[in-house]
Amino acid sequence: MVSFESLHIEFYYPSQKSKEYKKLRQEVTNEYGNITLILTLAFLTLIPIFGILNQRFVAVSEKLHFFRSINATLNRWIGSEKTDSGEMSFKVKTKRFFAIRAKNVLIFLAYNSRSLLLFVFLVSIMSLLSLSDSNNGDLIFVAKRVGKIPAVCFPTILFLSLKPSPLPHTLYLALLPLHKWLSRIIILQALLHVALFCGSFQRNGTWEKAWKKNNMYGWVPFIGFSIIFITSLSKFKNKFYRFFYFQHYLWTWIIVICLQLHIRPVKYSYYTAVNISILIAQVVYRIRLSQKTANAFDVQVTDVTPALQLVELPNYLITNKASNPGAHIRITEYNSSFVVRAFKQIIPYYHPYTLVSLPSDTTQKLIIRTGKFRFLNRHKYLAAGSYDSELSFTESKNVNSKFSIAKLKVKAKRILIIVGGTGISFALPILRISNYHGIPIKIVWVVHDYREIAVLKWFDGFIHGDDFEIFVTGSNSESNNSANNSSMLDNRNMSHIYTREEFDLNQQDETSPLLNDNIADVASSDNYDENVEISMDNEDSADDNDCEEMCIEDLSGSESGNDMNEEVPDALENLDPSIEDSPSNKFASSGKSFSRKTSSSRRTNLSKKSSMSTANEVFTPTLTSSSENAYRQLQRFKDIIKSLNIEHKIYKGRPKINYRYYNWCLYGGFTQCSGPVEGSDRSVVCCRDLVKPDSIQLPLKDIWVISAGPEGLVKNVKMWVQETGFNFHEESFRT
Repeated sequence: MVSFESLHIEFYYPSQKSKEYKKLRQEVTNEYGNITLILTLAFLTLIPIFGILNQRFVAVSEKLHFFRSINATLNRWIGSEKTDSGEMSFKVKTKRFFAIRAKNVLIFLAYNSRSLLLFVFLVSIMSLLSLSDSNNGDLIFVAKRVGKIPAVCFPTILFLSLKPSPLPHTLYLALLPLHKWLSRIIILQALLHVALFCGSFQRNGTWEKAWKKNNMYGWVPFIGFSIIFITSLSKFKNKFYRFFYFQHYLWTWIIVICLQLHIRPVKYSYYTAVNISILIAQVVYRIRLSQKTANAFDVQVTDVTPALQLVELPNYLITNKASNPGAHIRITEYNSSFVVRAFKQIIPYYHPYTLVSLPSDTTQKLIIRTGKFRFLNRHKYLAAGSYDSELSFTESKNVNSKFSIAKLKVKAKRILIIVGGTGISFALPILRISNYHGIPIKIVWVVHDYREIAVLKWFDGFIHGDDFEIFVTGSNSESNNSANNSSMLDNRNMSHIYTREEFDLNQQDETSPLLNDNIADVASSDNYDENVEISMDNEDSADDNDCEEMCIEDLSGSESGNDMNEEVPDALENLDPSIEDSPSNKFASSGKSFSRKTSSSRRTNLSKKSSMSTANEVFTPTLTSSSENAYRQLQRFKDIIKSLNIEHKIYKGRPKINYRYYNWCLYGGFTQCSGPVEGSDRSVVCCRDLVKPDSIQLPLKDIWVISAGPEGLVKNVKMWVQETGFNFHEESFRT
């Protein structure tokens, strides 16, 4: 039985060790090992139940106003973002100062609440198991215990890492935090086990015991655990992910073998059998799901930008058909050497990607952020999957049958999707099923390089302008740097980046929005600014006035030639033949129109509002070179966005997710100013006046906000959703 001893424990090393003492110590150690085993089995059994209860909790979370009420109070103390601090009294400034810092603490707790609760829960359980019945603080009792408990927990750690999870109604991703924190805690316990015995050897002058054969097998796991712990820390893992990944799998195998040889006097054979079975089962399952390309021409690759690729795969590579949209596949380059292929199965350095296509499509498309692993034409690849997604807002009847959108039941009545970068891979299949079922949907897509918008060309069959709002965060210098850093792409490749029919023959890794394995491989230069700002300020009439002024200025601008639809001037004949058509001579993002006739007053007016208004300026690209190639690329970009009917849905800067999006979720209606539009009576009106909201508010339980992409973006969206009470589903690159 677990006993609660006095909180005041004086730890000590025993001076003598009789046979009775050793027998008692072993019995207590075995008892707590058995208790740990029972608890881990019970916990694994309860995980699916916890998942179901969590979904039920999410459904009623709108009734829990504790967090939102505190945040609303702090917002009132902080005041409006437009308030001039010079007009505040000392008391108000002080109140605002502490309110801002209190809100920062609240945001931190909201962001990390689950991790903190999980950490506290696991530490409490492990501490209780480790320190109870310690023979009044006997450090050898404790040392034996903190060695036994990690060994018993090791099969559970491996089980939690299985992909996919064998637990019913449980997604592998949902178990990763538990796997991570339980692993870290048992590693610390294992290190404490070594430290306590080293202290005993030092105290008694018996260091020769440390080098006995059985104990030498214990030093190996100690080294392995130390390396895994250090390399799993976020900063190290992000910088040296390949090293972390390789060490993680290699040391797992070594530790499993060495534990069998080290643990005594009770045999560890049953646990070792379970550990090896889990590892082998994972390899066998991966081999069963793996399929190589039949020939080198089956995978077609198009470089959309220097940092983004569109990859098309044949359907036969998908061994396991998904039953939900948003599934992912794992891919590695096929090697003709059997030894290399076997090694990749044991230490599976596959790259996970989200399938943009649905299982019923003729081909499977991927949107890839290029890096150290880059897809090439005329290469063979090995694919494993697909691995199904677990969507909280859908119910699928496609299991064990041919996939059909009609067999998907969408529980949402309105969906807002906010994604960054290649998170669009997760948004597009959800867009398709929402359109099929008539669910109102809006996709807010944040990109760093506006040229990446052209990837939507490959999905033009279901892209509707009203469904999209695209925000470009890149600047001229950053866009140029992106081009300059892409020396592997020659001029011919760059001139064809928007041509689907031609596939170039001619690395940070792409990470699927569904997975958090390869965060370190994402090109940080392209993702650091793919984020959103959040606000829960009340509606401000000044914002609507800003929209009206923008529409009026757009009208005057269009009359003077300032129009996104304007053709690129035919200046090719006047080009200086000495200008080189190099990859660095590209066009970059800018708030200024391409037209030389852009009104300077309009630019000045909008720039003043940018720090005060929630309205984003409509984005138009600008040439940074007068080369023929640059002109052609700009015209291709304009042609693509015009054909997709999104030329007025592209904005400059980060989006502010605020009351407008809150109102859209409840009623529909207006969110971003896109300029003047033609009304039903053929008169020109402000875009805000054309979109009428619904008269009936949707229940919060029927509204879903979905986010995917860089972790910062997902966290901000999650914070906003927690304030509003909507349902939330996330897929993120988690470190």
